Amino acid sequence: MFKIDKFPEIKRAFHQHNRLSSIVYKADEKIRPDDEASKIPANEAFEKWDEFDQNEFALIIFNTFKDIKPKLYHHFMNYFSKWEEVFSETWEECDEDQINNLLGLVLEIGYGNYWLPNKYYDHKPLLGCLSAPRTHKKPCDI
Repeated sequence: MFKIDKFPEIKRAFHQHNRLSSIVYKADEKIRPDDEASKIPANEAFEKWDEFDQNEFALIIFNTFKDIKPKLYHHFMNYFSKWEEVFSETWEECDEDQINNLLGLVLEIGYGNYWLPNKYYDHKPLLGCLSAPRTHKKPCDI
């Protein structure tokens, strides 16, 4: 899991992300079959959650790492990349794929293709139960 305690601003955003996701799941439980109106609160909650993640949470992650420019590991294709090869120089230039990759650096599962260097993660189970993803063991040559 991402070492969230070392980054207070990301930690606050992560808690907001989890709060909004909880609202979505609770609203989903109230959806009734053949009742389109019962879907409206869940859809609205999901839009707020997605808007926060895409516009605020990802921006906080971008601002945290844009000056550090850590090397990134593509965990599906098994190679390293430089920060500037993956992300735009400014937030305004980031596209949807880059935003999802930013979220994946912290959320790890279900978003993005890249991981930060191993020093940014511990091996605690995600959400208290899911095994942390395996990290790479190969040396970085960039």
